Amino acid sequence: MDGDLSTDTQPFGEFVKYWLYQVHLVDKKPSTKESYDNKFRKYIEHSPVSNVQLKKLTPKKIQDWYNDLFKSGVSTSVINGVNKIVRPAIRFAAETARIPNDFSKIIKIPEDRTIIKTPTPTVRPLTIKEQTAFEIAIKDDDYEMLYLTAMYTGLRPGELSALIWEDIDFKGKTIRVNKAYKVSKDIDLNKYIGVTGPPKTKNANRLVPIPDGILTKLKQYQINQKEKFLKYGVAVEGDFLVFSNSIGTYLDRQNMNKRIKKIYESCGIKNKRFYDLRHTYATRLFELGEAPKTVQMLMGHADISETLNTYTTVLEKQKVLSSKKLDKFYKGQIKGQNKMDKNKKPSERA
Repeated sequence: MDGDLSTDTQPFGEFVKYWLYQVHLVDKKPSTKESYDNKFRKYIEHSPVSNVQLKKLTPKKIQDWYNDLFKSGVSTSVINGVNKIVRPAIRFAAETARIPNDFSKIIKIPEDRTIIKTPTPTVRPLTIKEQTAFEIAIKDDDYEMLYLTAMYTGLRPGELSALIWEDIDFKGKTIRVNKAYKVSKDIDLNKYIGVTGPPKTKNANRLVPIPDGILTKLKQYQINQKEKFLKYGVAVEGDFLVFSNSIGTYLDRQNMNKRIKKIYESCGIKNKRFYDLRHTYATRLFELGEAPKTVQMLMGHADISETLNTYTTVLEKQKVLSSKKLDKFYKGQIKGQNKMDKNKKPSERA
């Protein structure tokens, strides 16, 4: 490593800044850069260890800093996020001989084990009754097809925004999910930009089946869209966005959220978000008895544990229903056995 960039007297904060922006984040997505940049500026740049020279940096100084953060009310999860920057930076310092050894592994993240907090549920699917009311409320809405597609395919908002007509196989009745659209801050340009890139996880690249009813509506929606934009001299080709604004560009996520909130309110549905349409899809699948592995694949989750952890409440309800079904089966078996016993001759009974 160039000696001008780092010496043993270099402040730790300055070294972390170099590693973060010139090494770690060089090839990362804007959204990832924004997340790391926020953590660095809020927790590391002006921290007690920021001005400590590398040659004077010790495990105790880092540990004391983490402990002070925790005592001041910073959560364990946030400190873990900070550590995802600090730990590899320390490792990089050791690998480039700026410090004698990598001591990052011995740093302990403080955790309050005396208080068990009940997590706020993040999954708020529509009940069947709410779903019925919602579908009535969105009838003939400009974004009716967007909402229905979200609710009956489980695509993420960013995946829906990036969807083009080439991604829809009408003959095969599937949607090919291979990209997502997201607006995030570009820390190099210091402004927010929209970027279409790979979806959230490797498994998010997937084929999702389209129910026949939704497929029929999508075909008609495409015809209507072509007629609408033809008036403005715009041809709807295969690379045209399936769900766009009035000028054929990407939908604004904030406007989408505001719009759907008003629809929810109009039909008495409380505490729901656009994203909950995706959760509604997964919940209906579980209620219909679909296997968790299949749901994982359809949702594009990274692994089965994400699916099981996300839909714990739904799965618990299904366990109770399964128990009731088994109990009903058991009672039927006993009833059948008793009936058989009654039909037996006295000499045949045990």
